[in-house]
Amino acid sequence: MRVLDQAIDERDRTWRIALAPDPWMPHAARRYVGGSLRDRGWTEERCGVVELLTSEVVTNAFRHAVGPAVLMVAIASDHVRVTVEDGSPAQWPSPKPPGEEGGWGMLLVQALATGWGFSTCDTTKAVWFELDAA
Repeated sequence: MRVLDQAIDERDRTWRIALAPDPWMPHAARRYVGGSLRDRGWTEERCGVVELLTSEVVTNAFRHAVGPAVLMVAIASDHVRVTVEDGSPAQWPSPKPPGEEGGWGMLLVQALATGWGFSTCDTTKAVWFELDAA
């Protein structure tokens, strides 16, 4: 995995990793997040859901934005929050209605996550989802 930089605070179980724009980054991010949750005793089923949703939001960041993305993972005792920040504040995520091309990733996020949303500022957009541990 090509990581531009990372800041890890094991005490708070929070990671912030800058990901290079590379076609393998969604896969690498998925494995990294899933492995971190497995190391903390999460079930294989819940890890699989988090991996899928992580892959979707990282893929969207690289498909619809320019430059690197930042992956932020915060693990609490009862849930995880995964955030992907990119440099495209004008491109808002939205699930597409069935039958339209594209947009299926956000439909998965909407259906499987405990909660999700996004925020924007002048130069960035952050898309996040949360999933309960059980």
